[in-house]
Amino acid sequence: MCDVLIVDDECLDREFVKMVAGSICEAIEIVECDCGQAAVDICLSINPRVMVLDRGAGAVDGFETARRVSNGNRNTAILMTGWDEGDTGENDIASLLSMNIVGYLLKPIHSMKMKDALSKHLEYANDFRDRHVLDKRSAPVPARSGMSREIAKAMSHIDGNFRKDMSLESVAAYISVSAGYFSRLFKKEVGVNFLQYLTKRRLEYAKHMITQTDRSMLEIAVEAGFNEQNYFGKVFKRYTGQTPLEYKRGVCPGRNGIGITGNDNFVRKRVKI
Repeated sequence: MCDVLIVDDECLDREFVKMVAGSICEAIEIVECDCGQAAVDICLSINPRVMVLDRGAGAVDGFETARRVSNGNRNTAILMTGWDEGDTGENDIASLLSMNIVGYLLKPIHSMKMKDALSKHLEYANDFRDRHVLDKRSAPVPARSGMSREIAKAMSHIDGNFRKDMSLESVAAYISVSAGYFSRLFKKEVGVNFLQYLTKRRLEYAKHMITQTDRSMLEIAVEAGFNEQNYFGKVFKRYTGQTPLEYKRGVCPGRNGIGITGNDNFVRKRVKI
């Protein structure tokens, strides 16, 4: 694992980011390259905590690079940089989040802005890694003893990937059985059906994000594996009896729990870090 991967075809810009990153911590580990394709190849062998990705680095567009990297590595936060081209190139919030793009800095970038953004997202990457370890340790996985080999394998797969797109059919294919057989066997051995278990895992993760972070409800919904905020709210209330905001206000009474949910505000928050 490295701390920061810098992807920019301009040598001076790479040196600038290296200087700023080094001012955060002398022991920080930095890897650099000059194009998006090289970044994709590098990410196959290392696990950078934060990638500083220039939108125009090399022949592969920055957003395409982000897609390829995030498809294979959900743990890397991508901080994108670029000149003002009128928009960020993406107006769909869910698309931005699905690519792990957590910020967009307009060039020329002041050193303090870069330092603040890097510090923030390195800290977030640490929190994310700790939560991932906590998920594995505290996941409410039923006792594996007495379970069939197929269901034990399926449970491990679900617990490790519940925030990604997942269906009964895809898990059945993963353990090489038919969907119908898997559905019946899962309900028999686990006690709840596949969708109920998957939803419970996602909601537990969402509850942790709601109480431990200041991220918006839309960000939390997408991060937890729900495609839409409205659907997330309905499912949350059906299972808990409260809306996500009501839950946050009850658990964290000193915080209003109001996150940025509008598309314009979301993009503005990321452009002006």
